[in-house]
Amino acid sequence: MQKAMPSSFHACYRPCNLLASGVPLVFGCVSHWQVEADELDGIEGMFGEALRPVPIDLFEGDTSHPIVDAAWQPAYWNPNHRTACYAPV
Repeated sequence: MQKAMPSSFHACYRPCNLLASGVPLVFGCVSHWQVEADELDGIEGMFGEALRPVPIDLFEGDTSHPIVDAAWQPAYWNPNHRTACYAPV
């Protein structure tokens, strides 16, 4: 049997959500978990641009970007999760 190679997994979570929900499902063994603060939140970029689809009523960044109809939360296939969003260009 081959030994697994070490790898890193980076995720964006709000610390309060992470602690409430525990470690997200990861395939394999997790030997280390570390929470670090970051300037970016995974939603808004350095210049206020959307990094992923964000509903227009929740987005606080640069609103000059296009508005698209997009799924913004899992399950992305569910039509109830689609709404008008600012999205990356």
